[in-house]
Amino acid sequence: EPLPRDSRLIGFPNAVLTPHLGAATHEAFAAASREAALKVIAFQSSGEVSDRLPPEAPWFSATFRSGPVA
Repeated sequence: EPLPRDSRLIGFPNAVLTPHLGAATHEAFAAASREAALKVIAFQSSGEVSDRLPPEAPWFSATFRSGPVA
């Protein structure tokens, strides 16, 4: 999560703030790519969708709720 703008950590001269990069490895990229490919194959062969976006999520805009874009 981003720090609040008024976080005391931002003003510490001896603090180095960096983003989380746990998924930015060759292994993680390969695993995510393989999982995505398996999900496409499952969808093409059976119509199975394993990870739908939750329409009730606050960030899921009305644009997406109206249906696929042609």
